[in-house]
Amino acid sequence: MLDPSEHLQVGSEVQRTKRVLDVPVGDGLLGRGGRSSGGTALWAGGLYSHRLPVERPLPRMDRAPVVVPLQTGIKLSTR
Repeated sequence: MLDPSEHLQVGSEVQRTKRVLDVPVGDGLLGRGGRSSGGTALWAGGLYSHRLPVERPLPRMDRAPVVVPLQTGIKLSTR
């Protein structure tokens, strides 16, 4: 439930979308936060070009293994 749901109560009937949770993406959204006039103006104004799933596999990256641990300077107490 990502939309306002104040009107929902226990026993309310809901419908599933049969879609994986996704978000709008595109260069037009860089630096923007929040909705614009009801949520439809973002697509109509061309701010985003497509949608991507919220959870998806990470891109494969080849890199060397870590052989030297990162020292943060934080001490932990063992009490």
